Amino acid sequence: MGCPSLEILILSKNDLQGQIFPRVPNLPSLTHFLLDDNHFSGKIPDLSNSSGLERLDLSQNSISGKLPGWIGNMTNLEALVMPNNHLEGSIPVEFCSLDALQLLDISNNNLSGSLPSCFSPYSLIHVHLQGNHLTGPLTKAFTRSMDLATLDVRNNNLSGNIPDWISMLSGLSILLLKENHFQGKIPSQLCKLSKITILDLSHNNLSGHIPSCLNKIRFRIGFRSGKYSMRSYFQPATQFSSYLYLSQHIELSSQVNLNSYPIADDKALAEFTTKNRTDVYKGNALYSMTGIDLSSNKLTGTILPEIGDLSLVRALNLSHNSLTGSIPAAMSGLKNIESLDLSNNNLSGTIPGELTALTSLEVFSVAYNNLSGKIPEMTAQFGTFLADSYAGNPHLCGSVLRTICSRAEEEVAEAVTEEGEEKGLMYSGIFFVSCGASYIGVLLGVGAGLYFNGEWRQKWFHFVDVLITSCASL
Repeated sequence: MGCPSLEILILSKNDLQGQIFPRVPNLPSLTHFLLDDNHFSGKIPDLSNSSGLERLDLSQNSISGKLPGWIGNMTNLEALVMPNNHLEGSIPVEFCSLDALQLLDISNNNLSGSLPSCFSPYSLIHVHLQGNHLTGPLTKAFTRSMDLATLDVRNNNLSGNIPDWISMLSGLSILLLKENHFQGKIPSQLCKLSKITILDLSHNNLSGHIPSCLNKIRFRIGFRSGKYSMRSYFQPATQFSSYLYLSQHIELSSQVNLNSYPIADDKALAEFTTKNRTDVYKGNALYSMTGIDLSSNKLTGTILPEIGDLSLVRALNLSHNSLTGSIPAAMSGLKNIESLDLSNNNLSGTIPGELTALTSLEVFSVAYNNLSGKIPEMTAQFGTFLADSYAGNPHLCGSVLRTICSRAEEEVAEAVTEEGEEKGLMYSGIFFVSCGASYIGVLLGVGAGLYFNGEWRQKWFHFVDVLITSCASL
């Protein structure tokens, strides 16, 4: 196949099948090669002589085989998009030469091995590696990618600690590490990611306390969130003469507007679980979405009151950990929260009535803890929550639970508070009693010494006599 003048070939969203090119094509001028959403099979075609290639999209096909090393020679390549295929093997080290790359999406394949530590393109904006079999730690890949907005490595076999260098990614807005084998503490360096809006560390082996500095993250919303690249919005319209095959029919168009196929902004998306369902957020929905998911780890300690400062967060999931202590009343500061899941922990005490002020709350669960007392009044959003929101807490009572609170049960909250006060008084009493006993012991010890030792007694009386004489002379 020889088309030396062809610059753009778009065959997207058709029912084409079979092998893409049976022989090596001669396409030296090719810049855009988009064959997504078809039924192509076989290996990735050899486009090594298309050195000016800027965009390669083979997504949503049945392509198999390994990622070829010649892709690393495409120094102008800005978008490499091949999700939802059957690719296998490791990510070639040759990819470290893709300095112009803005978008890498090779998600939902069968890729394995570790991330090349040298892979860190300066221009990189969105990375989607989820749904593969990648192993090993997060190496120093991406450490130079300061414009990185999305890092999605969910559903792999990555391990080790979350690296401290992640705070260097000052533009990071979406960090999705869900369903891996990360361990250790959640690094406080995450709090330095000033543009983060969606943070998903769920289903790992993370331990320790929830960082107290999380309230320092601004969780910006709107265009300033950093989820989109400014350059992808202000690219000039580019037009070429080319054949355009699109949407299951063939059009012969003399001008193709490449703004219909933007490089970076079309892959600004995030899959995030909230409100008991998993959704893909993109476009305007992604603009306004903010959330934290730390569920299904091994986190311990208490929920700090500072977490109530996250007034712009819409989803917070701390479920399936080993958190203890009470639910802070300060969580009423989560003014925009829509989904709050604290279930399957070891939380105790009462549910603060202040939470009824959360008028945006749609999904709420404190199930399977050690909570007690009366549930919050059935007002505002809390009037919509059913018994399953409180299940597994046998000491809770209220109308929705069909358990009438006795006078004693209604006073559980007051009893817990009084118990704390009584403990304080008890400890104070013990302190004073021990001090008094020590003082009496000293006096008895001195008296016994004077009684049994005549020399000490004589010196003591002499000392008292001198002291009285001195005082009288004043």
